[in-house]
Amino acid sequence: MRNIEHSEQVALFKWADMQPLSRYIFKEGRIGDFLAACPNGGFRTVQTGSMLKAEGVRAGFPDMILTLPNKNHCALFIELKAPTKTARVSKEQRCWIDRLNEAGYLACVAYGF
Repeated sequence: MRNIEHSEQVALFKWADMQPLSRYIFKEGRIGDFLAACPNGGFRTVQTGSMLKAEGVRAGFPDMILTLPNKNHCALFIELKAPTKTARVSKEQRCWIDRLNEAGYLACVAYGF
């Protein structure tokens, strides 16, 4: 499952890095210039996990953030799931999505690129 999500996220970033901003509010640049990954998942040693937690890594935080504002929101948070029937949103992920939406951001779950 993680390999599918990885491939989907790589494809999304490749696409974003090719999309010009000229049709948006900026004259130069790419959508990818405003898109960043939040690498919360994956295997970590106990020591690395403790360090990341102390640095502020939070369980369930969305996979990506697009800081390209529109007239309604200043950022989009994306939790990316593999496009499979077994893909599920965890309790922590749902909590973050709800919290971010209540705060005025747009947060969503995407099933595949």
